[in-house]
Amino acid sequence: MEADSPILILFDVDQTLVSLPGCGTTALNSAFEEVHGVPHAFTGMAFAGGLDLPLMKEVYLKWDLTPGGSGTPPDLSDLKSVYFRHLGELLETWTDGNACQGVPSLLVESLASEPNVQLGLETGNFRESAFIKLRRFGLDSYFQDGGFGGEHMDRADVVTSAIDACQERSGRTYSNDQIFVVGDTPSDIRAGHANHVRTLAVATGQYTTDELSEHHPSHIIQDLSDTARVVNLLLNR
Repeated sequence: MEADSPILILFDVDQTLVSLPGCGTTALNSAFEEVHGVPHAFTGMAFAGGLDLPLMKEVYLKWDLTPGGSGTPPDLSDLKSVYFRHLGELLETWTDGNACQGVPSLLVESLASEPNVQLGLETGNFRESAFIKLRRFGLDSYFQDGGFGGEHMDRADVVTSAIDACQERSGRTYSNDQIFVVGDTPSDIRAGHANHVRTLAVATGQYTTDELSEHHPSHIIQDLSDTARVVNLLLNR
C-alpha cells in the first residue's frame, strides 16, 4: 500500500474504543429479567470477541426458553428493544467507564481529519447498542457504517459486511491491503485474516500482547495512546 492511498479502518467497540466494564451484562440481565422473569441470565457467559446475536440465542437455550422446547430461540425484537432502553438508562449514571486510552485524540485530531481515510465499525454489538455506547463518549458522529454482531453468527461475516457497507457509502473499492481491522481480541484478528485484510491488535482488553501475538496480527501495540505511531502504522507513513 502506498502512503496516502485511500484506506478503510474498521474498529471494534468494546475494549478497543470504549471500556464499560459490566455495563452491557447488567443491561442484558435487567432486560431478560423484565421480559422473561429470569435474573442474572447472562452472568458467566463469555463476551470478549463474541457476537450479540449468537449470545442471545445461546441464553434461550441455556434457560430452556425456546418455544415448545423446539431448540429454536424466539423472535428477539422485544428483548432487544428492552435491552437498548436499559443500556441507555444505565449509561446516564454509569461511572465505571471511559474512552480507551488514546482514542479521542486518535479519532478527533488525526484519522477523522484525513480526507483519504474512512472509518467504520466491526463489532459484536447490535448496531443500536454500539452507537449507544459510542454516544456516551461523543464518538458516535465519527462512524456511519459497519458490520454488527446482531446481524451475523460469525465474526468474519461481520467484517465482510462492514467492508461492503463502507464501500457502498463512499463509492470506493478498497484493495485488501487498504483495509485495517483494529481490535483487542483474537476474534478480531481471525476475522481480519478470513477477509485477507490487515490487522492491528491492541492489548486494551483481557488479552496481553503475548496472547494476541500468537494469532499473528499485522501489527500489535499495547494501546492507542501514541497517536503518531498508530497513525503511521495505519497510513503506512
